[in-house]
Amino acid sequence: MIRGTRLSTRDGRKIGNAILLKPALYDSGGLIQYNLIKTDFGNTAKFTDGELKEFFWTEENITYRYSTSVKEWMLNKIKLLFKGII
Repeated sequence: MIRGTRLSTRDGRKIGNAILLKPALYDSGGLIQYNLIKTDFGNTAKFTDGELKEFFWTEENITYRYSTSVKEWMLNKIKLLFKGII
């Protein structure tokens, strides 16, 4: 997945929708660095690739693919807050 990929939650009772801030990379020893995400509630968290597939619909599971810049995503949330939608 690439930076800015929108992650749609599988179960909103556990975690909300999110955006991928930093994809996981593997070092030469095969050690994982976690994917860094930001939820629509504003929390940041670290997830492995397996955890992302467990909690979110990934690109393999959905028929559309899109990404956005983190700045654009946050600005859209702010606009909705000012309109009183969320």
